[in-house]
Amino acid sequence: MHYNALIVNILKKSFTLFGFLLVASVVTGQTDIVFEARTDARQVTLDGYFEVTFSLKNANGSQFAPPSFKDFDIVAGPNTSSSMQIINGHVTREMSYGFTLQPTKVGKFTIGSAAVKVNGKAFRTSPIVVEVVKGSIRSKSKNGEEFFIKIIPHKRTAYVGEQVMLDFKLFTKVAIEGYEIPEDPNYDGFYAVELRRFNSNTVQEVINGQQYATKVLRRIALFPQQAGKLTIDPFKMQLAVVEGDGGRSGFFFKRNVRSVNFTTDAIEIDVKPLPVDAPEGFVLRW
Repeated sequence: MHYNALIVNILKKSFTLFGFLLVASVVTGQTDIVFEARTDARQVTLDGYFEVTFSLKNANGSQFAPPSFKDFDIVAGPNTSSSMQIINGHVTREMSYGFTLQPTKVGKFTIGSAAVKVNGKAFRTSPIVVEVVKGSIRSKSKNGEEFFIKIIPHKRTAYVGEQVMLDFKLFTKVAIEGYEIPEDPNYDGFYAVELRRFNSNTVQEVINGQQYATKVLRRIALFPQQAGKLTIDPFKMQLAVVEGDGGRSGFFFKRNVRSVNFTTDAIEIDVKPLPVDAPEGFVLRW
């Protein structure tokens, strides 16, 4: 079975997910040099893990000094990496130092500034605040697995012709290698356009006391063509779920992947007619 490109690769003990939710940066006098801290977590449970990354762009740094992480245990790190990107002749370089952390207690905690030297001058990131919640007793989702998919509209009420964004969002505690939609949903009453560019970074979220890695797999722009309560019927998605440790053995390894069907819930959008007394030239603005 053919699956789309790699979506999520999550290890229970060590995350290597890079999100951009919380970004704190220090920009030097040269606008193309940036030293920033970022994390993939809005919230994290007490027994959960999350990633913090410190990145230096367009400079060679030395004497990197991380914060103390006094309220967290360091599960892995620092993991260092470097990259270079060339777009239209413009070269961007980046050095990164990543840490996988686990909280030690509940509350809101500040991860302090990291420091690095560039040409003998010290630069620091801004602090990041992370909220740690106790979490609930481990439970399974409605499909009996540790993952589920939600179809999330950005709004549930709109006028005829007004854009409604629709996200296909994955929530998972296990590794998902890919996904496939055997048959496109029926968007009766809507004109639908699939968007190719959107923020698809993996993000840690706490749902009902459980920590999930979440990712928007697909985003659709819908334009209602008629007034009334319009329904997007449930439809099936197939997920390629990696089982166990993926059969890792030595340098070479074989991934044990099974195909799982998941059926989404129906979504209802309340579409209102355009105002009858709208002035001439009236247009909707989004």
